[in-house]
Amino acid sequence: MPQFDPSTFTSQIFWLLVSFGIIIGAFVFLFVPRINTLLENRAKKVRQDLERAQALNHQIDELLKARNDRIRVAEEKAEAIIQATLEEMEDKKTKQYQIIDAEIAQTIQSLQESIERQKQTLQASLKPLVNECVQLILPKLIGSYQESEKIGNQKP
Repeated sequence: MPQFDPSTFTSQIFWLLVSFGIIIGAFVFLFVPRINTLLENRAKKVRQDLERAQALNHQIDELLKARNDRIRVAEEKAEAIIQATLEEMEDKKTKQYQIIDAEIAQTIQSLQESIERQKQTLQASLKPLVNECVQLILPKLIGSYQESEKIGNQKP
């Protein structure tokens, strides 16, 4: 085998060193700087993306805080409106009850006056009827009383 021939060892070692030197030189001077540049660019891009993401997160937090503040203010306004409406409705209800109570009291008063008038009219119309009934019934009662006394006086 020619690789194991000692006369060619020096040329083989020479070309091995030359080839190894070229490969190492290519790696050191060409590939490693490019890889370092790529890694630095990638690290820079990642760092920029992280900073941008943090800035966006900060903006999102501020927007959420502003939105929550607006929601809280809107809820407070809505609560105030609801409370004012409830108070207004309560006032209207109270006024309506007062109006209805006044109408009922007035109706009751007019009905009582009407009943009183009808009672007086009835009493006024009953007096002649009672007098007439008394005049018709009293003589019959007195007559039957006198007859019963006549029969009672005739005892054997």
